[in-house]
Amino acid sequence: MGALRLWLLLGLALVSGCASMGPRERYQATGPATALPQTSYHTDVVAHDGTVLRATVFQPALEPGIDAPIIIHTHGFGAFRAPRRFSIYGQLVLSGQAAIAAWDSGYWVISYDQRGFGDSEGKVQLMDPDYEVRDFISVLDWADHTLPRISRAADGDPLVGASGESYGGAVQILASIQDPRLDAIVPIATWYDLQEALAPNDVVQSFWPFALDWLGTLGSGFDFDLINETSYQAALSGEIDSATTLDLSRRSPAEYCADGKGIQADALFIQGLRDVLFPLNHGLANWTCARNAGQDAYLVAIQDGHIMPWPLQAFSGMPLFNTQTDIRCGDYETTAVAMVLAFWDEKLKGQPASRPRHCLTFGFGEPMPSADVLLGPGGEVFAVPDTTVKLAISGRLELLQGFTGAYYNRGKGWGDRARVSGSVTLPLHRPADRPIPHSINHPATEPPGRAASPEGSAAGLPAAPTR
Repeated sequence: MGALRLWLLLGLALVSGCASMGPRERYQATGPATALPQTSYHTDVVAHDGTVLRATVFQPALEPGIDAPIIIHTHGFGAFRAPRRFSIYGQLVLSGQAAIAAWDSGYWVISYDQRGFGDSEGKVQLMDPDYEVRDFISVLDWADHTLPRISRAADGDPLVGASGESYGGAVQILASIQDPRLDAIVPIATWYDLQEALAPNDVVQSFWPFALDWLGTLGSGFDFDLINETSYQAALSGEIDSATTLDLSRRSPAEYCADGKGIQADALFIQGLRDVLFPLNHGLANWTCARNAGQDAYLVAIQDGHIMPWPLQAFSGMPLFNTQTDIRCGDYETTAVAMVLAFWDEKLKGQPASRPRHCLTFGFGEPMPSADVLLGPGGEVFAVPDTTVKLAISGRLELLQGFTGAYYNRGKGWGDRARVSGSVTLPLHRPADRPIPHSINHPATEPPGRAASPEGSAAGLPAAPTR
């Protein structure tokens, strides 16, 4: 049934469309006393460098005199926007489902194809701050100057939220570091340090870089020239050099958070415990960066995210990337979509809401109340010496990843080889009533200017790892 639904949505994407009237023509006679109907249309947004980005605008139903905040939706790597309600993103992916729910709840929503993907022009630059991140800001500029009846803060800036997973989550974090107009972001299963994710302990992962190569190349129609550069091709073969490390660092929140350039938006981070590309540590570090910058930030740990193909990891609903429908954390129970919408309603519409500061789910449908667990750095740490092993099949499949937690990279020469190095840190689960050893750096207080965590949440989470 799931596969049939996916094919039906793909067919609908090919045969359906929206009205083609331009925004200026559409809104030239619109004033505060005009009622706006709920509708959607496609439009072009010209980025800072002249690249044309294709977007779909979801116009909310607004009574006379009523304004609405803006939600910007961004897709994952190799994918494309939500062009309509009945689309892959609108029906099957949390970020798109939440965006459509926001549209139904009276928000302006803009979903656009990132540079090089879908119907947008340009070449994929792998979340370059000078390209993809500035593209996001160009879309925000367009909305600010084009759409009528936008809710605004006292200083005149628009009230803006965002949703996106993976690649689409990173762009909103990096944009919020650059542009203070973002108010409420929801990054799902995204990175804090891209170099550490793709090459933990400088050992290149074997499956996901290979998968991202093909997703980027095919998804962009072969407009992913960056991957063909010598340093990136070397990385795909298991060797990462200092130039590639620096190049990935400037695409990472870690680089800016370490320099005190923090996230400038309140944030709801959703990260997967089983995610083998951007594990929970990345969400925790982004959460800490936002909190250290004085933002009201929350961390929700779900089961999935980027997962390996079955049988390497248990299949849970969608191949390669999946999220759970329900969120249960102690007495806090809701759906993932409702949780995201309530966060936006609180931050952008001023509607009261409460949620645990962080929520951890360790089994499908089995919640772990946040008051009962604290995460601290440390645990049992042991060294893994450099070791070369031969794999029976391609090193692109991390066959033992689930058993050892180590990563294997494809080598050269006869057969497939893998080098295992670095250290493995086991998670520390400690009840709240048991003190954490003094050797663990664990802040017990909220950042300056922030109230204590809501009742039922843990006292705090550890500082982001230093670089």
